Amino acid sequence: MQADDEALCEMKRRIQGNLDRGILCEDEDHEALSERLRGCETVADVEALQRTALRWDYATRPLDPWDDWRATLDMTRN
Repeated sequence: MQADDEALCEMKRRIQGNLDRGILCEDEDHEALSERLRGCETVADVEALQRTALRWDYATRPLDPWDDWRATLDMTRN
């Protein structure tokens, strides 16, 4: 149960960080999505929010800018 709680907190933290960075779907604003995220009680709830309201490919992006830079570098090498 504790592992589930930790996974949920990590997902919420990552998604909220991405919301704060301006990564949103086009038809909802930051506050509305943040409120919906706070209402999620399970990992499945967060995944459902990702599928319906957030751009899936950006919702779980790492918060660390170094990871973004490294991924970009890897893509340019190929």
